[in-house]
Amino acid sequence: MITGQKPRIELVEWQTREVAALQLSGEDRSLLRSLCSGNARRFQVDELRQGLRFTASSWVGVVRLTGFEVRVVPKLVGRDLRLLEMLEFTDGIEALSRFPGVHELLSERSHLFDLIAAMFVQEAERVLRAGLLADYVEEEDELPVLRGRLLAGRQVLERFGRVDRLLCRFDERRQDVVENQLLAAALDACARYASHLPTRRKARELGYVFHEVCDPVGLDLDAARQSVFYDRLNEHYKPAHDLGWLVLGRLGVDNLFVNGSTRVFAFMLDMNLLFERFVARLLEHVLIGTSCEVQYQRPDRSVIVHADSNKPYARVIPDFLVRYKIARTTRFALDAKYKLYDDLRVAAHDIYQSFVYAHAFTPQGDAVPRAALVYPSEGNVSSRRELHVRSAGRAAKAKLYVIGLSVPGILDEIKAKSIGQAVQPLVSLLV
Repeated sequence: MITGQKPRIELVEWQTREVAALQLSGEDRSLLRSLCSGNARRFQVDELRQGLRFTASSWVGVVRLTGFEVRVVPKLVGRDLRLLEMLEFTDGIEALSRFPGVHELLSERSHLFDLIAAMFVQEAERVLRAGLLADYVEEEDELPVLRGRLLAGRQVLERFGRVDRLLCRFDERRQDVVENQLLAAALDACARYASHLPTRRKARELGYVFHEVCDPVGLDLDAARQSVFYDRLNEHYKPAHDLGWLVLGRLGVDNLFVNGSTRVFAFMLDMNLLFERFVARLLEHVLIGTSCEVQYQRPDRSVIVHADSNKPYARVIPDFLVRYKIARTTRFALDAKYKLYDDLRVAAHDIYQSFVYAHAFTPQGDAVPRAALVYPSEGNVSSRRELHVRSAGRAAKAKLYVIGLSVPGILDEIKAKSIGQAVQPLVSLLV
């Protein structure tokens, strides 16, 4: 059941659409300014004389405005279910296979945030049933008897001559730990912004339980991301945390709340970043058991140098370098581009960049420098094209392989535990 049904406008990536008889409120404009700020133009709405013009980019998700809702759905990787499968493979999120209600939510045309929120709430309940983590937290208090260590300096300065009240520092076992605070914060967001009524109710119920044992106010999400590691004591938290990071906007997601309002809300996922991470995970997957390994976005300052001093001039950062494990020599440089290259010619600057990588990272002794550019194909099969740089003598001086990856086809092969036609155009170049 979806609450508060509003008029819904649906676009696919990069689509532009005009809708008459719609207007923006002040809150709407504030949220939309946030979506267009910085280097990434996530989503744009232009006010016309009569109505609005919507322009999507490569960010997908939901933008809930005061009087209506806009959804941007994936074009190149399939609909929302395929997107969730892509996230599951890329980030190791296992909740989708354990969530039986996904097809029911899809039939109700729930948006991406509702799907992720519903899976997260289920995983948070699993954590609660398995038992909440507790740890020792250092505390200071004034006590009638000594506990832990006496704070002698403060006792003399603040309680001189008194022995009935002692300033102590001690360890207290509490459940107010980062692992629980993360779940409490994500449950608060689900209870507030999910459109699916059962999900909101369940998130609110679980939130009450978590708030009894911990306080997420003031939680530093960036610090928490760096501090949480998993072992046998807290490993049952990981599936819930993986989804919680999505809810809270820490896995390539922009989760924008304006002035605490529940009327306007945006949950946008950067498909450029997700596709890069997907290709990185795919390369690791297909190279298992081979003599090669993959390095992801490793900067190199040895490629472009001053001619006179031989000092670095600029650094280059190919998305992926495939190297031999033993010799540590590069075999292939690859770049991922989330672009419509099935329909459009490959942009000149992408070609130039890839040919620089070909000359810079192909090992000496190879006949022709090579590099590859991968992009998501709209078709059901993957494809490969080959571009050459030729000299006046017409011989190829460098080769660029342009590979269109069928993400749905690859996901099907991964589930079937096979390497077939969807992966083959990439694998045949690397191994």
